Amino acid sequence: QAAFMLEALRQMRKDEHDLDEKLTGGEGEGDDQETTRGALFGPAIDADSGEIGDIPDCFEPPVNLETICLEINLPVGYRRLRKSLLYNSKFISEAILTDALKYTEIDQEPWNIHKEYIGLEDAEDGVDASQFIGAKMKYQYLMPKSAFVHANMAYEDVELIAYNDYFFTIKKTIRNPDVPFGRTFSTWSQITIYNEGRNSCRMVCSCQANFHNGPPMVARQIKSAMRTGTAEVSVLTGEMICKYADIYE
Repeated sequence: QAAFMLEALRQMRKDEHDLDEKLTGGEGEGDDQETTRGALFGPAIDADSGEIGDIPDCFEPPVNLETICLEINLPVGYRRLRKSLLYNSKFISEAILTDALKYTEIDQEPWNIHKEYIGLEDAEDGVDASQFIGAKMKYQYLMPKSAFVHANMAYEDVELIAYNDYFFTIKKTIRNPDVPFGRTFSTWSQITIYNEGRNSCRMVCSCQANFHNGPPMVARQIKSAMRTGTAEVSVLTGEMICKYADIYE
């Protein structure tokens, strides 16, 4: 199942990579796609194998942002994925940012509250997981040159806006001040992971442009580029999740 998902995600972005190679004169992706860094997701978690009921009325998922970039089922248990995305930063910094996106000069600030608990498979005694909501962390990294912009630094503020055993949501505010018009807007990117039970999840990625002082004349072009870039990151994230789903300790 993971292999099927991985191949489907690769096919989804093939046309865009072909276009980028034509514009930049690149030589393609190479064979490094097949390499992995070991069991970054860790062992299977028993609680992920059971059924999951309907989301209780007391939990309401956040509304998606303006544009849905990707919605896909993923062959990995909810708690196992949550731990990899929120607790163990190696999967994000190494598999996604470094290997998939080719970012460099990566720097991370951990969660500003409850960093020792957020993402753990089971809540610690005396710890109220609802208090994790509102936790914030930061990333910064150098994005490589593309067909349209030069290499530039990005600054990412991440906020945990929902967290329970049925779903969690992170919302990112990403700034690229050195790209054309980069000081006039930021990108909002949101990821919600739903627990589907039986070692599976559903991921919904959405995005929206945030213009600081109203939309400029080139707002349409900025929004188009933002949607394309965010969709690419979303697909690559899904691809990496599928790639590592079947690698266990």
